Amino acid sequence: MSKSRNSLWNRLSRFFLVISAFSLGLKLYLDGYISVEKFAVFMLLAVVAAALDSITIKVILTLFGIGFYLLQKSNYNPKEFLVLTVYICGILVMLFGFFVMFGGMNKKRR
Repeated sequence: MSKSRNSLWNRLSRFFLVISAFSLGLKLYLDGYISVEKFAVFMLLAVVAAALDSITIKVILTLFGIGFYLLQKSNYNPKEFLVLTVYICGILVMLFGFFVMFGGMNKKRR
């Protein structure tokens, strides 16, 4: 796969970033956490973040999405949030271990 800015994977990841930001913003709006104006600003920021195509921005948005999901699942209870966070971190470490064991870090590009 090409590493250029216009590769199919990069375009799809930017598209999915905007779609996931839209669904998150819509959920926040429908739950009454933000107004329509804040939703519009949120979407503009999501489009700008997708256009920048930085790995740092993608990591920050991913962590924000996971955190918001965990807050929703824990019903905004801090103790339940911490328990869920520990479980998710354990799962992520396990998945990264599988990734390294099966050679994901050492594959040669063709």
